[in-house]
Amino acid sequence: MTLTAKLQAVPASSSEAVGEIVTEARIDALNRCLAEHGVEASQIIAVLRLPAQPIANASPARYRVLYRKS
Repeated sequence: MTLTAKLQAVPASSSEAVGEIVTEARIDALNRCLAEHGVEASQIIAVLRLPAQPIANASPARYRVLYRKS
């Protein structure tokens, strides 16, 4: 199963907006996604690993990246 990355804006109370990327839990997929969206290492706030869901609505493990939009 291949996941496609999605980009969402998360409302922020400060002047800087926070973006979100969700992608497969593979380093190469993560790096490709960051490059496609132009996200640099200095913009990354957090990388969270979302566990796989083997039961009901099965989905593989994913990475959720929160970053500062420039």
